[in-house]
Amino acid sequence: MSTIVATQNLQVGALTDTRAATLLAAELMLFQNDLEPGPNIPIGDYTEADYTGYGAEVVTWTVPTINDEGNIEIVGTAGEFRPTGTTVQNAIYGWLLTTGAGALLAAGRFDGAPLPMESALDAILLIPRLRLTPEGIVVVVS
Repeated sequence: MSTIVATQNLQVGALTDTRAATLLAAELMLFQNDLEPGPNIPIGDYTEADYTGYGAEVVTWTVPTINDEGNIEIVGTAGEFRPTGTTVQNAIYGWLLTTGAGALLAAGRFDGAPLPMESALDAILLIPRLRLTPEGIVVVVS
């Protein structure tokens, strides 16, 4: 077997195609149950947030760029998660990235979870990044 090294042109093309198809209308969501995300956990096992004012955020993606580590990536932008009142409060454990049709693409747990979402003074701002690395595709949310 020989080793194949993907060129930057192939990587840029792959992320451009992924952005135009799989990630079109992708959404970021928050979950409120104490669950450790894993590759085989179905979306139905996560309990989506429902605090006052909550709504999933549609992600828009940049064109592929080279990050500081030399990897090709696309960066998503989404709005801020912030309660609009105190009627329904949640403790948030993590995030979900789904397709526009609701299929789970990635999930993560926040360091220091749970995070309170109890009033308009609480906020979570997420920036998703989809990277091609030598290890494969990596989803980073900061």
